[in-house]
This record gives sequence, structure tokens and C-alpha cells, in this order.
Amino acid sequence: MAPTARTPRAGAVGATLLVLGLACAGGYRLAAAGESAAYAGHAAPTAVTVRQGGSYLLAVPGGVAALQRAGVDPGRLQCQWSAPDTGEQLLDVSALGSSTRATDAIASFTAGYSGPIRVSCLGWGAVYVAGADGAPTDYAGVLLVLATIALTAGAPLALSGLRAASRRPPRQHEEVERLVDVVRAGAGDDEVAGGDRRDVAP
Repeated sequence: MAPTARTPRAGAVGATLLVLGLACAGGYRLAAAGESAAYAGHAAPTAVTVRQGGSYLLAVPGGVAALQRAGVDPGRLQCQWSAPDTGEQLLDVSALGSSTRATDAIASFTAGYSGPIRVSCLGWGAVYVAGADGAPTDYAGVLLVLATIALTAGAPLALSGLRAASRRPPRQHEEVERLVDVVRAGAGDDEVAGGDRRDVAP
């Protein structure tokens, strides 16, 4: 009895997670439209603030795959940085390479300067600096993660509930079928009894 009771409950939980996931996905699209991040597809900001010694990620819309389509080797990036009081200088980056699973990130670096800087890479142009100091909260990223988790967890639960519902008739139907069988059996007994009485009648 316990597994039967849990199955509809799992289906209801799955349906709730699917609705939540779709709502988060819609919220992500709205939030991403107003945020300056690589996944939003907007132009990279002209300058971002970094702190000397801080670690940051470089990102472009589409990540490593986009670099490869543009003819840039993601394992041998050549990037530069500049600030209002300095000229353009080479930026020592650690490329993530073509094997990375990151969606938009392409490299990491440690800042050797504190203040606003602009970063660009040869063959691509200006790039995003993820995690820059003073950047607004990435609500779109949070919503995207929540949507992914909710949809991934909710889909199998909802499908499990649907399969169980299609295989097993409702309990009320089973009780009605048993009652019909009892009535039919009783009617058959009455017919037999009536036939016997007619046979012995004078």
C-alpha cells in the first residue's frame, strides 16, 4: 500500500517542480535582458573594477565554442588590459581550453592592478570580466541554476506519476467493479432458484 500512496504524491511534487522551473526560466529571460553578463549577449562593458591579487574569469557569449567559430585558438589566448592611467599591457591568463565545460568562461587571471580596467583578446575584442568588484548581483544566473535544478528533478517525478496513473485504475473504480460482480452473481442465483421452483410446481 505504501508505494501506491507515494506514487501520486511523487507525481504531484514533480508537477510542482516543473511549474517552478518554468517560472524560473521565464524570470531568467527577463533578468538577463537587463544584466551585463556574457550569457545575456550584450556588448562587454567598457571598464570593470578589479582588485590587485583578486582572481577573475574572462568570458564571451558562447564561450570556447564561439572562439573556435571565430578562428581563435581557446588554448592559446592573447589578451591585453588597459586602465585610464596606463597603456595597453599583456594580460597573463590561464586559458580553460577546448575541454572546459564552462558555458561562457574562457580563461582566468589574477589582477595585478586595482581600479577600473578594460580587457580585450586578440581575434575577438572586448571580453567580460566575471566576478568584477562592484558588479550587481547576478539574479539571472541564480534563476538559471534554479530552473535547471527544478526541471531536471521534476521531469522524472512527473513522468513516474503519469505512468503509475495510466497503469492502475482508481481505487473507486475497483470497488465499483467488485460491487457489479456481486450483483451479477446474486442475479444469477435468483434465476437458478426461480427455475427450480417452476420445475417442482404442480
